[in-house]
Amino acid sequence: MSIDALFARTLALGAVDGLREYYEAMEKELQSLKDRKCEDIHQQIKNLKLSSEEESSERDIAMQEHMATYDMLFANYLRYSCITLLLLVLEYQLHEICRAIQEIKPIPTPVKKPDQDIFKGYSKYLKDKAGIAVKWDRVFDLNKIRNCIVHASGNVNLSKDKTHLISVAKKEKGLSISGINYNYNDAIGREMNVSVDKPYCFFNNVVV
Repeated sequence: MSIDALFARTLALGAVDGLREYYEAMEKELQSLKDRKCEDIHQQIKNLKLSSEEESSERDIAMQEHMATYDMLFANYLRYSCITLLLLVLEYQLHEICRAIQEIKPIPTPVKKPDQDIFKGYSKYLKDKAGIAVKWDRVFDLNKIRNCIVHASGNVNLSKDKTHLISVAKKEKGLSISGINYNYNDAIGREMNVSVDKPYCFFNNVVV
């Protein structure tokens, strides 16, 4: 591999590492925000000077809302956005790697951004034109998850890749689909959302 191609690959890995650091920092910030909000809730309820029973009831209701907001809503928003950003970066960096290889091979066929199924297009180009074969399954799975997030707001029932996403969720640690027990027939008609936890997000064995 030439210096240009190695440089492109180094930039790609550096971009992924940078995104990993960004994600980890955002997770810590979200946890800090959650903790501060929890303290505020306890103080606000205490200031109401309710009876012990009333205070306990108010605190339970407030904490249920708090957990739903920070453990489910905000956490999923963050991880959805990070997965989407990761795939955008990978898409760009793969194009740069293909372009660098095309220039030094030289390969007569120019690199074009695939119209559909971008990552399969780049994998085919690298394999057919440059003789480079790598494992793409994890990237393909991530892309299907990204598409579900972007085009269906994470609702698997609205995704054309529903069956595949259910299969991925069954085998991947930290990835699940709410509202089902992985019985496909029972899931029909219900809203099923992709849920991403820390063990899956971020860059779970993604190889560039």
